[in-house]
Amino acid sequence: MDSLNLLHDARPTDADVSPEAFTASRAHLMNAINGEAQGTTAPARRRLSGASRAKRLGFLGGAAALAAGALVAAQLLGPTNTPLGPDPATAAVLNQAADNAVKFSDPPLKPGQYLKVSSVAEYGSGSVDQDGKETSWIRSVRDEMYIPADRSGMWVWVRHSELPVRPMSKMTDQEFAELVELQKRYEKGSLVAGPGGAFYSPGTPLGHSDDWPDNPRELLKHAQQQGGRESESERAFVWIADRLRQGQLDSADRSLLFRTAALIPGITVADTKVQLDGRTGVALRSAELGHDIIVAPETGLYIGERYYSGGSFTPSNLDSWAAVTTTIVDQAPPTPGAVEWPSVNCPNDGEPTDCWSKFNVWPLTK
Repeated sequence: MDSLNLLHDARPTDADVSPEAFTASRAHLMNAINGEAQGTTAPARRRLSGASRAKRLGFLGGAAALAAGALVAAQLLGPTNTPLGPDPATAAVLNQAADNAVKFSDPPLKPGQYLKVSSVAEYGSGSVDQDGKETSWIRSVRDEMYIPADRSGMWVWVRHSELPVRPMSKMTDQEFAELVELQKRYEKGSLVAGPGGAFYSPGTPLGHSDDWPDNPRELLKHAQQQGGRESESERAFVWIADRLRQGQLDSADRSLLFRTAALIPGITVADTKVQLDGRTGVALRSAELGHDIIVAPETGLYIGERYYSGGSFTPSNLDSWAAVTTTIVDQAPPTPGAVEWPSVNCPNDGEPTDCWSKFNVWPLTK
């Protein structure tokens, strides 16, 4: 197993900016760091819970440590954000990540090898019993996805049991222990396979980029047109985060998404040295959504994300987080049975069409 080794060398220097820009950027960055440390209060927002297993691919892009003291991009930061345009500090971080994503391009996979994307996360979950009592808890998530060098080949996804790790709603120790045992009984995990990454039905994975505009401003317009959020900034941020989260994008696509995100107004630098699953990165925040994305500007990798609820960004309001590690391996776990989608002639308004009758899913035995 070979880890993806990404090195860096060139960095901005003091000579790259004026003294006035350097002073303004340092003050802006220190304000962002101090605000994070003190739990800056944000406007009230909708609570965002983790997506359901059936819809969530559950992978974030990128995995690498940010070298200590390496964020010299702070020297490029300009004046603070205005409502009319993107924040210069955020744009500097994302454009640096975009530059380095291409500069340190992904190592090529040899025929027969796989890109293994290992995800660890904690998400909110809950249930309502027959008496209407609501129970909520934080569940742990651990997955591995194996993507073949030939992406049209068979992808394999190992989904481990998702078990409660701590309660969110009020419950006794005994009630929580009973919840854990109940989840163990029904949460066995699964092994999933699908041609070209289509795990639960024929189709194209979310991370697919063939139809994206290749210009950041045009891609921003495309992202802003996606539904589900009130403002254009929210829609664009969510659309980009959803695609980075999959961990399937190559360096060119990550670079394009970073440059597009740099154009979104209202995104700020929340923390320059956030720790997530043993790795260090820069947290970029949408206060409207209570959502951070975490990147490593010096390697051009996407590390993970955090969600907050309750109106502030304090540790007690951290609702969920996720992170990944990416490696190259020589084989994927074998599947117990057939892996091709069965195709039959099904009626659809009088016209023949392909349809399917089962998922390629098997219980996880290990």
